[in-house]
Amino acid sequence: KLAQFPTEVYALTQLERLYVNTNTDSLTGSLAAEIGQLKNLQELYAYGNRLTGSLPTQLGLLNKLQVLSLSSNWLTGPLPTELNNLVNLQVLSLHGGSQLIGNAGAAEGDADDSTGMALTGPIPSFANAPKLSKIFLSDNQLTGSLPHDFLKYNALKHEEMILINLQNNQLTGGIPVSLWNFDALHINLVNNLLTTEI
Repeated sequence: KLAQFPTEVYALTQLERLYVNTNTDSLTGSLAAEIGQLKNLQELYAYGNRLTGSLPTQLGLLNKLQVLSLSSNWLTGPLPTELNNLVNLQVLSLHGGSQLIGNAGAAEGDADDSTGMALTGPIPSFANAPKLSKIFLSDNQLTGSLPHDFLKYNALKHEEMILINLQNNQLTGGIPVSLWNFDALHINLVNNLLTTEI
């Protein structure tokens, strides 16, 4: 039975999917810079554990990554701007507590809702992530305003529902004009410090 995040996986450079979520006793440890070696990784699920530390900037090297799901852990620090490099990213889930994931039909964080997620700083624009349709960043300590080019070049804005949950943070400013062109957008901004559109 695993007790810590398996560092051995960093040597598996052909790995495409990694699932270590909601372990019975919850994994401890942190994500190391070596995560950037997994250039073929498409899905990373490690939610509902006790992972600590910050998100390594090397996550931005995983240009085949489609799902990054690390919610309901004990992560701290900023969202790396390098996440903007994930051109194939479809789902970004880094929230605290429980949340139902759109069409996936799976709840994250069921093991323990009272997590210590405390991601800080601004939200990247994700302007270079044309396939991103689900962003779950609620129940953190994110600050600043939404970038003026937030999801500006999203290729799905006229094709499917875009789900964004940013509730229970400390975001300021307003809603960027870049979001006005979406045909089907569900965005939750409850319990922030937002004012008007930018």
